Amino acid sequence: MDTTPHTPTPSQAQQPIVYLVDDDPAVLDSLSMLLRSNGLEVIAYDSPEVFLSTYNQHHDHQIACVILDLRMPLFSGLDVQKILQLANADLPIIFITGHGDVEQCAVAFKNGAVDFLTKPIDERALLKAIDTALQHSIEKHRQEAAHQEVETKLSRLSPREREVFKQVMQGASSKQIASVLQVSSRTIESHRASLFDKLECHSLAQLIRTYGHALDLA
Repeated sequence: MDTTPHTPTPSQAQQPIVYLVDDDPAVLDSLSMLLRSNGLEVIAYDSPEVFLSTYNQHHDHQIACVILDLRMPLFSGLDVQKILQLANADLPIIFITGHGDVEQCAVAFKNGAVDFLTKPIDERALLKAIDTALQHSIEKHRQEAAHQEVETKLSRLSPREREVFKQVMQGASSKQIASVLQVSSRTIESHRASLFDKLECHSLAQLIRTYGHALDLA
């Protein structure tokens, strides 16, 4: 089997990807065939070093998870997990091993592993773990997209509208904001109307619900 890693094409980038990292060619071959037969896009690596160098080039915008062998030369699966964490790469991990123990399993889960499976791998358990891992990845990307949308809308506000926004989010009335900013209440009402329009909110409750976590961005 050709295990040469490759970067997904634009069409492939629309599909979730399962990265498979194991130094055993037989495992790469059998698991790749299994996953592809279940309709999954698989990129296989026979060394963690190649996986890390390639993954870092295009991981930010991809729905994905990784199946990691626990015991590999130079970098173990736990080492790879630490490296990904240090790189802020929030990639859901499924560990597989033929020699796992309770301590290693505990470390993996403490550091956020989705599952820890022993060889020979049970097909249904693996597919279930992959489904869970990809759901984690989808949720992460959904949250990132929502955060980016909030940042984009907040960037529309003028400096004065940002000041009014912060005061509104802290519960201040237009009269109170006018006093703090030393302008007329009519001016504040104008700024309030403008910021509500730019942030696409129709009520104070919607504003707080949508932007309550974003005061530090304003």
